[in-house]
Amino acid sequence: MILKGKNITLKALDLDNKKLKTLQKWLEDEEVVRHAGFAKTMPQSIEHIKSYLKKLQDSNDVRLFGIFFKNGSYIGNIRLDIEWIWGVGTISLLIGAKSYWGRGHGTEAIKLISEFGFNTLRLHKIEAGILEGNNSSLKAFQKAGFDIEGRKGGNRFNMGKRVDTIQVGRISEQ
Repeated sequence: MILKGKNITLKALDLDNKKLKTLQKWLEDEEVVRHAGFAKTMPQSIEHIKSYLKKLQDSNDVRLFGIFFKNGSYIGNIRLDIEWIWGVGTISLLIGAKSYWGRGHGTEAIKLISEFGFNTLRLHKIEAGILEGNNSSLKAFQKAGFDIEGRKGGNRFNMGKRVDTIQVGRISEQ
């Protein structure tokens, strides 16, 4: 499955060694993962990453895509976890390539996966939880048409303290 945008393409993530090593580097970079809901606590082995990605790819309830810039560079991942019975999808996003931060690629990826979720998977709602302080992600989701729906107080531990999660969502227009 390939979803094409103006500057990026979302493609099913293959598990070649080059991408696995790139992902490993991102997952071990505290600046990259600081707002992902976990902090770097230990080295990430290629075997562990490969096993985890394989589990996601084999699930009927998850759609996992690599994010590729128009020049072919692998810059991140986006994932849609699906609750089929409710028609709800939850987005997780990681732009790992720091040189691509702040250039609108997260917003474009969110729009592409949302269109896929609404138009192809026929989901009713797509949502995400954003850790307090992750203003870039919040802005990206808002630019992609998501509304702030609420806040879960102190439900995550990040960077040595309890933080809120800002809940955002978007309802299908169909």
